[in-house]
Amino acid sequence: MKTEVIKEIREKSLEQLYKDINSFEKELREIRFKTVNREVKDFNQKMKLKKKMARYWTVIHEKEYAKIVESIK
Repeated sequence: MKTEVIKEIREKSLEQLYKDINSFEKELREIRFKTVNREVKDFNQKMKLKKKMARYWTVIHEKEYAKIVESIK
């Protein structure tokens, strides 16, 4: 299942990936506030979101590296 998710992420453009990261950061901020106020029932939600963000950052770095390599050639 993870490979399907990564394939879907890799199909997105860099601009869309950055927009998604921005929305994930806002969501993470909300989860942190809800955790402090004890409004969150699923405490693993924060960890899951961080892993998702890491996947996105990995793909972003891959795409940026590919651009650099192409510009050198």
